Amino acid sequence: VCDYYGINCGDGNKVIGIYLGANNLHGTPPREIFHLKQLHVLWLHSNPIDFKFDGIAMAKNLIELRLDATGLSDVTGVSEAESLVKLDLNYNKLSGKFPTEITEMTSLETLTLTDNDLTGELPDTFDSGLVTLRLGSNRFSGKLKSFAEMEYLRHLDLSENDITGHIPFNFLELSSMRRPIEVDLSSNKLKGGLPPTLDDRFDNLVIYLRDNQITKLSTEFCDANNKDWNFRDIAQFGCKGLLCPPGTANHNGRQNSEDNPCLSCASNTEYYGQITCDGLPLGVSPSSRLSISATVKLISVLVVGSWIAWM
Repeated sequence: VCDYYGINCGDGNKVIGIYLGANNLHGTPPREIFHLKQLHVLWLHSNPIDFKFDGIAMAKNLIELRLDATGLSDVTGVSEAESLVKLDLNYNKLSGKFPTEITEMTSLETLTLTDNDLTGELPDTFDSGLVTLRLGSNRFSGKLKSFAEMEYLRHLDLSENDITGHIPFNFLELSSMRRPIEVDLSSNKLKGGLPPTLDDRFDNLVIYLRDNQITKLSTEFCDANNKDWNFRDIAQFGCKGLLCPPGTANHNGRQNSEDNPCLSCASNTEYYGQITCDGLPLGVSPSSRLSISATVKLISVLVVGSWIAWM
């Protein structure tokens, strides 16, 4: 069996890894997989399978499980995988509130649930041992949690949700200021500005805030003390390396190169970090924007005309 495609064996010809992602597998994987006592890694991503967690408690040494893009819609039983360190469930069909079973998993260091259809508020607490938490491109709502007790957190992605309110004053309170931290809060409904406590705590922070409702940005975030923020874009472009100011915009919501300046946008009078102007995306030429606008109008005329003709 160790000579089979996608099978990795260790000492004593014991199977330690199964790497069968994107192989057009179908059906339900046999639960006997979990009887492989030395199995450490199971990759079944990008296959149209019907995966079941029933019996996963038998996989005592399983530390990494990839089920992204498999059509998964139910995680019942996942918490029985007590040794899991890395769990990837992105690009699936998970819906409803955040799965409570996952909050019970105390060994996880990396959790990825991006590009599902999860709704409601985020849990009040996550396991403090998480290093990477990716929950972007869902429909989470409610106030932004503080994640204050997650001292090991290095990567946090909450982009493209419906999270509201202000960034809490104790946001990432216990996270080490000595290590780089990457936070993506883009494309939500956050208001106000950044709490001064972030400026006091972090020497090296990458934070993405574009496409929110940010109305305040203290220049203290853009001084020499924060020169290493956003890959040193603060040192090079000042506050624009954090967010484009009101009256401007670009497709990143901030300046990260000489070729990507914050462009003038008279219609954006209130918010920092905007990515559109007059309802159209930035990063294209004015003539292209006019072409896009004309195309939208033409499509509208055709659709309305077709509807009238059908009637």
